[in-house]
Amino acid sequence: MSAVRRLGLVGLALVLGGAPAAAHVMFTTPGAVPGAAQEKTLMLGHGCGADDPTVTLRLRMPPGVVDVTPKATAGWKVETVTGPYDKGVIYKGAELSEGVTEIVWSGRLDPHTKGAFSFVFGLADSAAPGDRLVFPVVQQCEKGVIRWIDPSEDGGTPAASLVVGPRR
Repeated sequence: MSAVRRLGLVGLALVLGGAPAAAHVMFTTPGAVPGAAQEKTLMLGHGCGADDPTVTLRLRMPPGVVDVTPKATAGWKVETVTGPYDKGVIYKGAELSEGVTEIVWSGRLDPHTKGAFSFVFGLADSAAPGDRLVFPVVQQCEKGVIRWIDPSEDGGTPAASLVVGPRR
């Protein structure tokens, strides 16, 4: 088979969905805005396997993400984990030493169904345009687990991330 024909078949496979999987946990909108409360939705693309439904989703807050409030997801229980921040954070002029560090959603999501999990948060006063915020996610299923924790965007199991935009 000629190199041109092989390249054509590879291109066709990519168009038809034969490409390696991209991030399966990602935000529906890409940016974060300093100085404003914002709501973000984390999309979960699939279960841990063909017959392995998701039962728990744990989202860890990166440094500088504060004033976190999870939103209810139908059929799911939501809890927060609070604790100290690694270092003090200035938010709207006030110093914060602790807050929500993790959100945990528990329920059941069919392995072939996408899920949406939302929360509201603010950014520390020190957040600067271009900063990349990495949100590690652990997806627990009935039989397995996927750790979406790789901080690089092109890793095998990349964490969800947002890039800080200009201040409002």
